[in-house]
Amino acid sequence: MSATIIQEFKKMLADTTDDLKERLEDLDGKFEALRIQETSSSDERVAEQRRISEEIDSVKECLAVCGHAKKHVDEVKTHVFEDVSAAENAHQAILSTFSHLISAKRVTAGAGATQWLGGMSDATVQKLSRDRNIDLSNLSGMAKGVEEKNRVETKYEHYYGTGNRLN
Repeated sequence: MSATIIQEFKKMLADTTDDLKERLEDLDGKFEALRIQETSSSDERVAEQRRISEEIDSVKECLAVCGHAKKHVDEVKTHVFEDVSAAENAHQAILSTFSHLISAKRVTAGAGATQWLGGMSDATVQKLSRDRNIDLSNLSGMAKGVEEKNRVETKYEHYYGTGNRLN
């Protein structure tokens, strides 16, 4: 699903809810008119009131369903990325959990670049990272296998990652 489909669904839910509310008001008016009406026979009036009452209950149930659907649709997170570029030999990931939606447009990559796009489970991302020797344990994106002699120990390591010693 895309962000556009979600927005269309939200509009459809809002329109349906409005229609149901109008129908409920109309039925309430008819029910009240029957209640005070004395021209029709008692059996006819009772049968019509019962029919209208059942329809009112049905419309209320439909409104509840629309309310639940709206709540769930409102919880959907959508991330929109446009004009995303990766340089040569870059590694780029535009990912989301399965409960979130991603919309990516005009995504390009340079020569030798790797891109991951879409919804993936944490386990899948971790496996792909291991396969590519990328350490995501601290979300630094630093490649594994940095030689220990090149590792820079600083008090800022937990903010910026391990870094590399420049020669």
